[in-house]
Amino acid sequence: MDLNALLSVVLCLILPLSFFIFSLVFFIYESRVLFNDIETQGIVIGFEGDPDDSDSASVIRFVTQTGREVTIKGLRNYTIGQSVTVRYPPNQPEAGKVKNEAMEGCISVSIIQIFCIISIILIWIHYLYTETMRQGG
Repeated sequence: MDLNALLSVVLCLILPLSFFIFSLVFFIYESRVLFNDIETQGIVIGFEGDPDDSDSASVIRFVTQTGREVTIKGLRNYTIGQSVTVRYPPNQPEAGKVKNEAMEGCISVSIIQIFCIISIILIWIHYLYTETMRQGG
């Protein structure tokens, strides 16, 4: 086995593997948080930022199990007065998210993981093919 070939395979694997490990850690963290979160109903009470700007956010108010009123920001695609399901960590309700928005992060991470696995498989196949051709096979 050639040292240059081995080095190139290792370097090509570092990026997909690092993305995979990062996304796996993120996925585990988000899943753990989501499964420990408390679910409640919130109401969209307004918007923050320019209404015509895609970066503006919905302002959502909900009440925790202890009776505390909390305001969070969500995506812009809601209307004032709309009821939304909110998930929040019991010890940090300010970190709450609208339920659908919380799951989007996990879906994105899953897509990244699939991409990384496919990349690793393709790199390994290319390496095996290159080694076979080098050996005259």
